Amino acid sequence: MRISDATFVIYDLETCGLDPATDRIVEIAGKFMRFGAGGLEGIRFFQTLVDPGVPIPPQTMAIHHIRDEDVVNAPTWEDACADIEAALRNEGTVVWVAHNGSEFDDRFVYADEPFRSNARFLDTKRLAQHLLPDAPGYSNQTLRYYLGLSLDMMGTAPHRALADVIVTAALLDSLLQVYCETSGTMLLDDLLGFAASPILYTSWPLGKYRNQPLGNAPDDYVEWCLRSMSDLKPDLRYSLGELLRKRTRPETSKS
Repeated sequence: MRISDATFVIYDLETCGLDPATDRIVEIAGKFMRFGAGGLEGIRFFQTLVDPGVPIPPQTMAIHHIRDEDVVNAPTWEDACADIEAALRNEGTVVWVAHNGSEFDDRFVYADEPFRSNARFLDTKRLAQHLLPDAPGYSNQTLRYYLGLSLDMMGTAPHRALADVIVTAALLDSLLQVYCETSGTMLLDDLLGFAASPILYTSWPLGKYRNQPLGNAPDDYVEWCLRSMSDLKPDLRYSLGELLRKRTRPETSKS
């Protein structure tokens, strides 16, 4: 299947907090898009507040400014999912797109319909980390200004779901164009596999060698990290394994 045959659903959430065991979703927004000769083209937006069924903490209100009284008559998360699922019914292959979704949104939504039945996902942060290795950072807004994206924010405020959707959609448009130009492929599975593939760290994000080149650490420290730090992020674990592999089996130059 080609990239142009899929429907990309760029979405974002606002929640009561960061713990899916106790916190709930208070807003979801998204945009249905297809990738054509002129780049990503929008089909339609969706946005709704969600009644979380629990009080919204004041410290969370201070971020997205969604109050308890705002969600009194909002649909439940189950009803919101049913509406989204109905909207997707005729869209064929769906790819859910979120920025840094693998570290946050998946804990809240990917076990639910309609996400489970359309289980193809693309994280624009990972795609940017692969395609833009020289970027100064990989937050949505940092990449927005790094790429010089000029956006119509439709009157939305920062830290609201629709505002983040607008930024992520523009970011995805830029990244897909870079990917198609540099990869030589337009196949959807190739794109998703590329985005999900391991990202090599070049410097230490933690520990005694923090901010130093990865190669500065001796083998015994690298081995200790792999053996003792069970919570290492998969990309860092992969990078450390590759570091040891290259040291034990160094590349030999061709004569």
